[in-house]
Amino acid sequence: MTATSGSLSHVASFPFYVADYSGSLSASTLAVTAGASGPLSATVSATAGFAGTVSLSCGGTSQLSCSFSPTMLQPTANNSQTTNITVTAALTASTHPSREMKVRSLALTALFPIWAVWVFAGARREWTPRTRTVLIILFPFVLALSSCGSGGTSAVPQGGSTSYTLTVNASAAGTNTTRTLGTVTVTVTH
Repeated sequence: MTATSGSLSHVASFPFYVADYSGSLSASTLAVTAGASGPLSATVSATAGFAGTVSLSCGGTSQLSCSFSPTMLQPTANNSQTTNITVTAALTASTHPSREMKVRSLALTALFPIWAVWVFAGARREWTPRTRTVLIILFPFVLALSSCGSGGTSAVPQGGSTSYTLTVNASAAGTNTTRTLGTVTVTVTH
């Protein structure tokens, strides 16, 4: 800054820093089994003048959760900080009905009209109205049981997997500043 007053001039310099932070993740992909955990880490760096603490969080899906060790970081311009992240997949992650279960349910649903005609048309004329009523009431229960995996058939195919996107964020204490450190594609297998 220069100020001139007559023949006298002054020059003054001010250091001007924008204190900020940023970070990165150790990987962009992770594979875990449903109900199990996998490791990841995040490194947070700061520019000159940053003197705050940073907390981390994960988001993106309810099927994954994160825990951090340590939970708070205090990076400086000369000292980046790293936290270990444990990503845990819920037991319900990657649970999609198997193709066999879908085919069986579809087949039973398609057979219902044929069965109903058989019962109402009196294929068994000796059936009383009470017997027909019992058969009509029982069929939806049989259908429901077969679609829920009765008979020992697994509702989840072995070797199946689902991918989720997990976002790791960092927030500076005492501010509303949040930075996205990165995203991870987490593949959950069953």
